[in-house]
Amino acid sequence: MLKYRFKVYPELETRNTLPQPSSCPPQGSKTCESTSFQFVEGSTVCQDYQEIKIQESTQVLGVGAIPRSIPIILTDDLVDIVKAGDDVIVTGVLTAKWSSDLKDVRCDLDPVLIANHVRRLNELKSDIDIPDDVIMTFKQFWLDFKDMPLKGRNAIVRGVCPQIFGLFTVKLAVALTLIGGVQHVDASGTKVRGESHLLLVGDPGTGKSQFLKFAAKLSSRSVITTGLGSTSAGLTVTAVKDGDDVIVTGVLTAKWSSDLKDVRCDLDPVLIANHVRRLNELKSDIDIPDDVIMTFKQFWLDFKDMPLKGRNAIVRGVCPQIFGLFTVKLAVALTLIGGVQHVDASGTKVRGESHLLLVGDPGTGKSQFLKFAAKLSSRSVITTGLGSTSAGLTVTAVKDGGEWMLEAGALVLADGGLCCIDEFDSMREHDRATIHEAMEQQTISIAKAGLVTTLNTRTIVFGATNPKGQYDPSQPLSVNTALSGPLLSRFDIVLVLLDTKNPEWDAVVSSHILGQAEPENGKREEDLANIWPLPMLRRYIHFVKRYFKPVLTKEAEKVISSYYQLQRRSAVQNAARTTVRMLESLIRLAQAHARLMFRNEVTRLDAITAILCIESSMTTSAIVDSIGNALHSNFTENPDQEYAKQEKLILDKLTSIDEFPVINNIAASISG
Repeated sequence: MLKYRFKVYPELETRNTLPQPSSCPPQGSKTCESTSFQFVEGSTVCQDYQEIKIQESTQVLGVGAIPRSIPIILTDDLVDIVKAGDDVIVTGVLTAKWSSDLKDVRCDLDPVLIANHVRRLNELKSDIDIPDDVIMTFKQFWLDFKDMPLKGRNAIVRGVCPQIFGLFTVKLAVALTLIGGVQHVDASGTKVRGESHLLLVGDPGTGKSQFLKFAAKLSSRSVITTGLGSTSAGLTVTAVKDGDDVIVTGVLTAKWSSDLKDVRCDLDPVLIANHVRRLNELKSDIDIPDDVIMTFKQFWLDFKDMPLKGRNAIVRGVCPQIFGLFTVKLAVALTLIGGVQHVDASGTKVRGESHLLLVGDPGTGKSQFLKFAAKLSSRSVITTGLGSTSAGLTVTAVKDGGEWMLEAGALVLADGGLCCIDEFDSMREHDRATIHEAMEQQTISIAKAGLVTTLNTRTIVFGATNPKGQYDPSQPLSVNTALSGPLLSRFDIVLVLLDTKNPEWDAVVSSHILGQAEPENGKREEDLANIWPLPMLRRYIHFVKRYFKPVLTKEAEKVISSYYQLQRRSAVQNAARTTVRMLESLIRLAQAHARLMFRNEVTRLDAITAILCIESSMTTSAIVDSIGNALHSNFTENPDQEYAKQEKLILDKLTSIDEFPVINNIAASISG
């Protein structure tokens, strides 16, 4: 006989299972001690229910962080108001539920958010609520261009990716693709799509990726990924990020390993942390004492009349154990300092980090430069091409407890710092191609195992490679290195170190190496007094990167523009290097040199130095009719006088010497 009826609710903690009641709940003042219960047919009450998973937006992630995710429970009117790919803000109650009770696997509690409000950020970009005054503006616009409709159309199309000059056909194609046609149903009832599709096929440096990112901003719903789209896993914590060097203090204890069937269950050691100290902070530029800053300022006051001699004193501190190689040491310093990142009119970020590639014979010191550069950077990762795969460089997907997670690779770990890749030529072509997006766009797009996201790779890439066989100066760089043109164009500087026979150079180098084995040598002690120690050099680089944001002067702009046009006209063997990216590289290197010189203004001297660095990267020089070897470049006794000769040579070649009359006076005063 049925005495009482009561409702049983599913338990969230047990994944919405209906628990078997153990006793009859009291009905007012009456109690029932029955333990026998019956399910009442037709009494089931259903509720709209949906589980989704949200992931952190990459725009708010810190350095080296990987986006975290959390399950969300939607009920009643919140069900189906969002779709995969939406940007949302969720408000709710944080609770926990038991993870899937798989056989022979320990069951844990997972966090979950029970939502009570969801706001779609996509609506902010959509065209649902367009004010009447805006619509009237559109109508008035076309009334103004009633007699010149194509001129009005072009005024609109110019707004597509405005940071790229010209390319009318591409911009029109992007606009037409985003607008699309009209979907209709034919006589047979088949839907004919209205959406258009667009494919850009182009050489490196023609702006393809910039068009993709701008189109994503125009669309109210967009996803960006790459053809090589890799995956990654791993949740980050707020105290430390992936790639951090830390010292952890805590209590050592143990936990049982997973009790899998037919597998012995062991105790695994685990540390319960109560204090974490990031060693990265010890190398950062946050706390530079005032007396050290005054030392920097006094240094440049002392070298006010000989600025290049002061610069060379700093550059000598780069990898001092290697004799000479002035060009390489200057290139390393400029690469680590980098240019100024800026945002163009369309909101697209233009990177300030420079990339450097050393191509050289064995024994020319490439690996030593990589290791020293890693010491100078506050955040660095060193890897080799032979031991690196595409997933190891970018991100990889792993399955943990039945769920796919992300783990950061070398480029993500080096976000905000330096990634050194030795033996670049040992990497497979497919693996090398994965870093294209990371180097230029400074992001890695992922679409794998249901994980679609973008990770930041705001890192400097410093690579070293051996030439393919015997280096042939008559062949292009892409043939000598077996590296593709698109990859070479992403490096700001490519230096070639050839171990050619030079008796005079060999005698000087051997004397330097033998002198290092004699600590009592007074001359060696005197030389070291003019070399900046590693801690001071590291502080200086971080200081100038933080406090100086150089801007180009008109004079520097004219020099850089003239050189770029000259290279475009004369480029035959250097086609892979003379793209639009070269112009951006010249600007970054000039800004880096201005920072190195303790200035907030890019002068003609900085522009000429940037040109000299780029000239060292060319197989055939557009300025000097000879092939240089960075291995035999040495520090000059009077760098300011040497620079005057180089400046006159470059300006003569640029056919601009008449527009720079001051150069004659400078050369005369220095030689006098």
